[in-house]
Amino acid sequence: MAVDSSTVIALLPKFHMTIERNAAPQFAARAEKLLNESGMNELLDVYQPCIKAPDRTVPAAFSGSWLNWVALAKLYFMSEHNISLRLTLDAFIVELNRTQAGYSYFRFVLDKLEWEEGPEDEIARKEWRSKVLGSFYSGTIKPVFESAAAVSGVAIQQLWGQMPTTLNYTMEKLKAREAGYETVHTERLLDDYHYLCHELPPEAFGLNRNPLRAKLRLIEDIADSGKQTMMRNICCLAYRTEGGQLCYNCPKLKEEERAARREAYRAAQAAQ
Repeated sequence: MAVDSSTVIALLPKFHMTIERNAAPQFAARAEKLLNESGMNELLDVYQPCIKAPDRTVPAAFSGSWLNWVALAKLYFMSEHNISLRLTLDAFIVELNRTQAGYSYFRFVLDKLEWEEGPEDEIARKEWRSKVLGSFYSGTIKPVFESAAAVSGVAIQQLWGQMPTTLNYTMEKLKAREAGYETVHTERLLDDYHYLCHELPPEAFGLNRNPLRAKLRLIEDIADSGKQTMMRNICCLAYRTEGGQLCYNCPKLKEEERAARREAYRAAQAAQ
């Protein structure tokens, strides 16, 4: 059954996307501008003080986190609605905005909503999926990461390393049909996600291996000893921002420090 525009528009905010521009953003540029040294420099120069970072390696590293939402949108609409949402770099605007509380956040503005419908035949769809995902990662995500790395000096692996954590976390919500995603085609979603992480050739990422093929590591939840939470695939560098510290689920955090954090957090909750 073909999807309509109203359905797509209603789901876009789940991926920090919209069809409406902010009247007064901190930064706004068509995504393709970020491939130019001047465009990427401008973005990092605006974003750096927002997160109180000591240099541009930190905001550059964070790009691996905010571009996750573009990647998730691509996968979700492909799996749930069997469409390839047009997310080439000339198709959306990157906005950096600020809340009234002073928190800066990214949005992606699609000023022209377009998509291609995938085939229903299983074999034909697999060929289509391979082409769509290969083109998306090589033509949308990879060039932005390469530009951010070139301008800031941060290792390209640091950027790709941010993606598996958010992808895995959101996939768990999709499988459980949480957060209003209303996933119906769970089997197709899992199959598409497996292909993305295990079969998409590393050439699509410009690397020797697929960076999304990361082992899922679980640790004890900070609040509930009966639950587990995901450890980050790689440090996000948030500890390098003013007043920052290693995240509870950071792989750099020593286990004895993680245990102390749990104990302190639970004691504080119990005292309330």
